[in-house]
Amino acid sequence: MEIDSSFSIYGFDKKNYGLGGMAFFRYELPKNEKREPTIRDDNYYGGYGDCLNYRISIPKPQQKILTGTVLITRQSKNRYSVAMQNDKRVQIVPLATSLTKIRELATEFFKEADK
Repeated sequence: MEIDSSFSIYGFDKKNYGLGGMAFFRYELPKNEKREPTIRDDNYYGGYGDCLNYRISIPKPQQKILTGTVLITRQSKNRYSVAMQNDKRVQIVPLATSLTKIRELATEFFKEADK
């Protein structure tokens, strides 16, 4: 059965697979990286008229790191299977009875992981 397409989990990107289920992905950017454009005097390469030309180094955008996943399938009207993963562990919930319960389980699971 198909999962309600309006269902979401805060802080996650959603991918709806229709009858195949739904997947949620949580991403973060790498921390503690100094990423600023730089202009150094040795990058001067000339000028003309009233202009001076420098080379500017602009860092590429950081790639996101996958930090959590929630996978949901629906077997019948009130039967959902859920698998959750973070960088510390995996948890499988073979039977959840509602989308609200799934949201609560995911919130609790990732709250513990973020400690």
